[in-house]
Amino acid sequence: MASGSLDTGLLLRVLAIVLFASLVVLPVLFVAGFFVSVLILHALIRLIAGQDQKGLPATLRVSCYSVGAPVAVAWIPLAGILAVFYCFYLHTTGLKRVHRISTSRLLGATLILTTLLLVLAAVVTVYDYALIREVVK
Repeated sequence: MASGSLDTGLLLRVLAIVLFASLVVLPVLFVAGFFVSVLILHALIRLIAGQDQKGLPATLRVSCYSVGAPVAVAWIPLAGILAVFYCFYLHTTGLKRVHRISTSRLLGATLILTTLLLVLAAVVTVYDYALIREVVK
């Protein structure tokens, strides 16, 4: 094989792996990440609101309803962006009513979770960037 030529067999295998990861692994990781984020959010609500709240099933129920409703229109280009804000509104309102806590306490718990997720995304991005730079060398 000449230097610089493309191995089509290897390329097809890599594309098959990427397709498998996109169709099978990513949805599983998304669902697992959703449940982990609900657990963390519930722990933060318990920390902020104390023992006087409805429990994990109520937090999970509100989270599922608030995420499920906007997903129906999220595939529409502009509606998808608006659906993110509507999801946040539904989530905040639902958790506030279910757990009977103030908006400021609930926003504190939600913003702590959002900050943790953004820090995690930044760490993964930096790690991936360093890994890609190492491979390209």
